[in-house]
Amino acid sequence: MIPIKSICKFDLHRKRFRVEANGSGSANEQTIFHYRVDGAMLLGSYRGGPILMGQIIGKPLDDRSFALRFQCLTIHAELKSGLSRGVVSMRKDGRLGMAFEWAWMLPDGANFARSEHVEV
Repeated sequence: MIPIKSICKFDLHRKRFRVEANGSGSANEQTIFHYRVDGAMLLGSYRGGPILMGQIIGKPLDDRSFALRFQCLTIHAELKSGLSRGVVSMRKDGRLGMAFEWAWMLPDGANFARSEHVEV
């Protein structure tokens, strides 16, 4: 098992991000995402705004991107889950950014959207 730190160009361990843009998603600018690296896994949790609690698990695809699965419980007692691909980049101001293509896992098929998060 190759550690993510040796694969990924950017260190995501103990990094926090907030939502900057989110098409069709439950999370908003009050939602904070906390990431950590454990071996070859990217793990995360998120909460705030409409999200009571959320969890993330992922794996690297290459030196900048990850395949992720997420699940959350909203303040309206909705239990949601989805899948996504995230790409990490360095912004001009020196902070990391993450761009996602994602979809809810719904009984009637996938509902694709895009989101962007920025390091806080």
